[in-house]
Amino acid sequence: MKKIVSSILVLLILISCSQKQPDKVDYLEIYKLAFKTIFEMDSDVFNNNLKYMVIELDNLSLLPEDKEKLISYMADLSGVEVSEGDYSVIEGNLINRKHGGMAIGLGKQKIISDRKIEIQSIKLFLSGIELTQTLEKRNDTWTLTEKRQIRRSK
Repeated sequence: MKKIVSSILVLLILISCSQKQPDKVDYLEIYKLAFKTIFEMDSDVFNNNLKYMVIELDNLSLLPEDKEKLISYMADLSGVEVSEGDYSVIEGNLINRKHGGMAIGLGKQKIISDRKIEIQSIKLFLSGIELTQTLEKRNDTWTLTEKRQIRRSK
């Protein structure tokens, strides 16, 4: 009887180890794509006089080194100084007559599967755009498959 129970346990362990594990979700790559998409949305209107940018990272599950990588990525993409913060930084700078700031952030996230996610994003620069983006992992690369403008103000 002990041999049968031992054999069954070994068999169960082997079966569970052989099953394919779900892909690990690479949030840094997802967030890079989502921030790039909202940044480039209506760039001819919003990005003309851009001097600095703040990106909101508090609500994202990122390690400190990944936050730094994301800030660096956005600085390279935008060509301006980028720091972590929210729109209150822009408001404070306007009071001090420092103009040309933009705030972008990611909001509600809906994980549809380990290969598909929906993210709301916002871009504020004296006016604003809010999008819902659908990102899918295809051929091991995250791709924007749909973007829907929720709101735009001027």
